[in-house]
Amino acid sequence: MCNHTPRVFSDFMSLRQTDPSKFYDLTTQRRMYNSHKRLGSCAFFDQAHKR
Repeated sequence: MCNHTPRVFSDFMSLRQTDPSKFYDLTTQRRMYNSHKRLGSCAFFDQAHKR
């Protein structure tokens, strides 16, 4: 498990709290997931579910 939160992830979480509909936007999800994978961090969706 990661002990840090990548900037992409925290940006996404705050966006999700501001506008929850963005979370279900597949394009946004795919872009966030891809950039998260590129960072070589823990699985994005694992972190999202653990919150």
